[in-house]
Amino acid sequence: MEAPRPLSETCAGGEREELAEVASAAGGVEPVPPELAEPQGPAEEDPPLSPGREALVMRVADLEAQLWTQASAEAARLEVIEERMRRALTLKNDMIDELKDELWRKERDILEARGILAGLDPLAVRQ
Repeated sequence: MEAPRPLSETCAGGEREELAEVASAAGGVEPVPPELAEPQGPAEEDPPLSPGREALVMRVADLEAQLWTQASAEAARLEVIEERMRRALTLKNDMIDELKDELWRKERDILEARGILAGLDPLAVRQ
């Protein structure tokens, strides 16, 4: 399963500023860009985030964590389904092989019975 690309690769400049607004308006969850998730450079140089902005960053980080959790859970479910489908396919193929063998045996029995009824050698009928 391919991981979602970070927003730093998909958004530019001012688009990153409206990350949460775009994500909530579209109804989707976007990963947190690195510049919002971790401060760049020494902490003394970065201006403190406003309470609203900090809450927004935390909310987006929580949504990203939920997205990754759900993606991991879905991948695990798909692996279980894949294994079940493989087993079902194997059982189907085995059943088809058994039915072919049984059909072959029945055809052989029918040929032998016809030979007996006709008074011929069963081996001669098959040839």
